[in-house]
Amino acid sequence: MEAFFVSTAIVAIAEIGDDFGIEQIRVLATIAEANDIEISSGCLFGDCGTCLTKILEGDVKYTHPTMVKPENGSCLPCSCVPVSDIVLKA
Repeated sequence: MEAFFVSTAIVAIAEIGDDFGIEQIRVLATIAEANDIEISSGCLFGDCGTCLTKILEGDVKYTHPTMVKPENGSCLPCSCVPVSDIVLKA
């Protein structure tokens, strides 16, 4: 995996083999886009569920309430920030 380190969390995309450090105030979808990682998206506010992504390792917290409520082990990258190192299946 390739690593991009900033702040305290490492974000990894399992299929691509990349990981990168991030400033935890940025939502995961923005972090992925800034690093040329494509995560499908629609509304960008957690209302459609298009970006629903499996979390392989780590934890997130949401920046605002979302209409879609992901099951444990999944997240909406458009609306959450990592609270630990995290590995996503994108």
